[in-house]
Amino acid sequence: EEFSYNDENATTAGTRWPIWVRDLDTYLEASGIDHPAQMKAIMLHCGGKAVKNVYYTLTDHATQNYKQIMELLLAFFKPMKNLDYEKFQFGQIKQRSCEIMDDYVVKLRAQAERCEFGNAAAVNAEIKKQIIATCSSHKLREHILVTTDISLEDILKKARLQDYSSRQS
Repeated sequence: EEFSYNDENATTAGTRWPIWVRDLDTYLEASGIDHPAQMKAIMLHCGGKAVKNVYYTLTDHATQNYKQIMELLLAFFKPMKNLDYEKFQFGQIKQRSCEIMDDYVVKLRAQAERCEFGNAAAVNAEIKKQIIATCSSHKLREHILVTTDISLEDILKKARLQDYSSRQS
């Protein structure tokens, strides 16, 4: 999908841009596209009007290759990070009563990526804290809090069992 960049979401562009580029790179690889001129054209097309506008104001577009363009765009978007806002957004994610834990954790992981919490262990620790604070199951929260050093994976196993038994009953 197009990269959204306007006055309303400019402060999050720096955290969203690398994720958008990762998705574009996945598309290019899956399509078998590796010619730089073709990659450039597809990036500009997929990026949409906002990316094209930024691109045409930053470069002498005739002389730039794909890698150079991506470096210029990264440099443009990078200062537009508001990690405090992204972390605030992470803290606002709550599990809905009808939402299974796996879907809830997918939402948390997606937002955690924008928060730049650090390595996988740090991300898992933040997700675990958020599950404790906002999961919809009081029974699961109680289990987590009374179990010493419970891992995120163990929490997810327990939640899956609860989700499965709820659906079956």
